[in-house]
Amino acid sequence: MEWMWYSIASAFTFALVSVLDKLIISKHVNNANVFIVGVGVSQIILGIVIIPVSAFSDLTLNSLLISIFSGIFSGIYLVVMFQIMESQDVSRVIPVVSTYPVFVAILAFFILGEDVTRYSLACILVTVFGAALASLSPSTGRSLINKSSVVALMLLFFASICFGLSQFLAKIISEDLDMWTQFMIRGVSGGITCFSLILLPGVFQGVRAMVYKPKSLLLIGFTEGWLGVLENRWRKLGKKDVEDIQSEGGTILFTSRTNPYKESNGSTRVKDTLKKEGIEALIAIGGDDTLGVASRLYQEGIKTVGVPKTIDNDLSATDYTFGFDTAVNIAIEGMDRLSTT
Repeated sequence: MEWMWYSIASAFTFALVSVLDKLIISKHVNNANVFIVGVGVSQIILGIVIIPVSAFSDLTLNSLLISIFSGIFSGIYLVVMFQIMESQDVSRVIPVVSTYPVFVAILAFFILGEDVTRYSLACILVTVFGAALASLSPSTGRSLINKSSVVALMLLFFASICFGLSQFLAKIISEDLDMWTQFMIRGVSGGITCFSLILLPGVFQGVRAMVYKPKSLLLIGFTEGWLGVLENRWRKLGKKDVEDIQSEGGTILFTSRTNPYKESNGSTRVKDTLKKEGIEALIAIGGDDTLGVASRLYQEGIKTVGVPKTIDNDLSATDYTFGFDTAVNIAIEGMDRLSTT
């Protein structure tokens, strides 16, 4: 029974790491290629660290080449998987790439002459078919299988085959090389495969930005409304800045009547500010003018959230705007206090 607990722990760890990979790709790096370069660097470092415990006395040219190609195929597997993971749900990616033992068994049958029974073959077919169903099953709100999902499925099966081939090559030389030497060679060659993506356009800049200006969850407030966005004037908003302001009148960020679309290159200047500061989403709080600008920016591709705050109550898509109810109740309370003199 001990092996079962190890298997469950291994599966859980793999699932946790996969979810963390998806989170990092989606939220903390510019794109999947930047993340893959980072993975490549970590693999190279691990390979170098293991050099002191590696035994090179039994290393032959044949085992060296097989180890290198095993690492390269493993690197290709990581490249394809992470690139697909950027646009697909992790719950659709992992079932497919986890079919690699199937391809190891197929290669072992044809090349090493290992026996594959009809029962094993049936299990192989069920595994592959089940992974395809898990990947292609329509998500909420989508009833048809689109072309991109099918292409992603084919690429994921290709990645699974590459990893299966990597494991198969590792099995071939398992008796010729000790584990640490093989791990070192495979790690370095796989890491170089992943790191080679730094040659693609924009990837080096993305890696540099990740190092010098990492993404983080930070709330900032632009001062004087849209004027602050145009001129890149802002301040950090922490707990101490906002915890007691509900009893104060006005706004700590100040306001203005600026409309970016009435300024020269206003829309471009707003986008430049957001890009320069690494801001992924904009929360616009205000009335018709403020949210009108926010709506146009959203249509131009800026991730925007509109908060309807005006005493006029003249915005659609909401029953009441923030401020309207307060204004009405204060006015009623004031009238109730009136008395004849």
